[in-house]
Order: sequence, then structure tokens, then C-alpha cells
Amino acid sequence: MTRKSICISFFLFLAYNLLLILFPPSGSVSQNLWQSNMIKAQNYIYEGSKNEVAVVGSSLAAHLEADLLPENAVNLSFSGGSIHDGIRIIQARKDVPELILIETNFADRPAGKSFLEDLFKPVLFSLRSILPGLRQRHQPVNLLSSTSVFSAFEEQLGQFENIVLRKRLKQGSEAGGKTAERGKDEIERKKTLLKIAVQQSSRAPDKDKLASLLAQLKADLAALSDRGATFAFFEMPMHPEVYRSPRASTVRREFKRFFPEKDYRYFPSPECSEYETNDGYHLTKSSALAYSQKFAEKLAAFRLQGR
Repeated sequence: MTRKSICISFFLFLAYNLLLILFPPSGSVSQNLWQSNMIKAQNYIYEGSKNEVAVVGSSLAAHLEADLLPENAVNLSFSGGSIHDGIRIIQARKDVPELILIETNFADRPAGKSFLEDLFKPVLFSLRSILPGLRQRHQPVNLLSSTSVFSAFEEQLGQFENIVLRKRLKQGSEAGGKTAERGKDEIERKKTLLKIAVQQSSRAPDKDKLASLLAQLKADLAALSDRGATFAFFEMPMHPEVYRSPRASTVRREFKRFFPEKDYRYFPSPECSEYETNDGYHLTKSSALAYSQKFAEKLAAFRLQGR
């Protein structure tokens, strides 16, 4: 009986994978942030054609609006992750992007060991390339959720919110990405979170650990350069107090010591006072949209200059 059950399960699994290959689903809904990060990484490694532009960063850069990036671009910025995760994932593909944009705000954050170990498990990593049913986005519950009425409504609502925000930004009603007050409780919540962010940023990172991370990054970029990639560095806006903090200032100074501006390309520093954050670090939705528009303009000009 057990043997029969195993055979039936194996046959159903193979049939499910065959369906995924013949009729690949267009969408999927993640169940949590970890799975969302994993789906993004696996999609890049196993699916799609070569990307001309890739963004790597932390959850700060993950807030960039995808539809404002170039058409053939991918954002490998992960919630709770670091630039070192994105670089490692880019290295796993046979082809590499022509231009890799690297957020520097959290260059002192090491790669997520458990995240990368799960992603690159030796046997599963190879099997996922031929058996799409082993990928996170193809878990049945995720596919069922993506086809639900709720999912469709949520997508339409998100698109409507972006349209409204863009109209307000164009009209200047939220100049500089500032949003209107949302009530006393919301203001107090943001003040509390800002105090925490300022406190967290008050201590400079360990210089030896930071130097080790930057040296590894430099070696990784050299290897990717040999494969045809080019690079540019940028910072995401943060609250001015956090942006000027000992942690941020040390990371910025050491990063430019390892990657001098005379030898590497940098986007202009953001005007942090023009944007609003939820917690000192992450931009509000309207500010994220406003900065994404400026980022897209800078990128377009930047690519023209590089030709």
C-alpha cells in the first residue's frame, strides 16, 4: 500500500510539473516576506531572458516602483536583505546584466546566510531548473491565491492608488514626496520609530567587518566585470538625521575609499529633506513613487552618458 501511494504521488508530482512547463502560470502570491524574497530570487535564476539592468539592495531599494524602471530591468532588492545577496544571485546565472545598480545604504549588512543556503541547496538548486514545481512561486496555495477574486481586487486597488498618487505629484499637491498628516496617532508612531532609527544609527559599524565585506564586494564585482557587467552606485533617501548618522557616514566614507568616485560611477546624492519616511529608513508610498520617478530620470540620463 505504501509503495502504491509513493508511486501515485510521484506520478502526480511529475504531471503537475508537466502542466507547469506546458502552461506556465502568469502570477503567484507569496505567503510571507521570506517566501516573497525567495520567489524573486528563483524567478531571476530560473526564468526570463537576460536583463539589461539589475538593481541590488536592501528593503530600501525594494520600494522602487517596478513599472518606472526600464522595461528589461529586474530589482533584486530584498526585505531584510543586503546588496551581497543580490550580487551572489546574479553570479548564479550564466548571463549577467549589462548594468548593475548597487544601493550603498546598508553595505555593512552581510549576506543572509540561511536565505542563500536555502536558495543554493546543492541537489534542489539543480532540480528546480527542470522541475518548476519545486520553486516557491509554484506551490499550489500560492497559485490558487493569485487567481482568487481578492488577488485581482488587490491588484486593481494598487494600480488605482498609484494613479491617484501620480496625479497629485504632477499637480504639486505633495511636492517633494511629502504626504499629508494622517492623524495624531500616526505622527506619534513615526516619531517613535524615527527615534529608534536614530539610536540604531548612532554607532558606527565595526571597520574591520565593513572592510571585509567591501573587499569581498570588490572581488565579486571584478569577476562580474570580466563577464561583461558594468556598475553604478546609488543611495536611497532616508530621514536626514539617519542619513547623517555615524553609521551611515562611516559606510559612505568607507565605501568611497574602496570604490573611489574617480574610478567608479555614482548617482548624485538624494535630497533627503524632500522625502518622508515611515520609520527613518523606508520611504512612504507617495515619497517612494516620487523618488522612483527621479531615479528613472537619472538612470535614463546616466545610460545616455555611458554610451
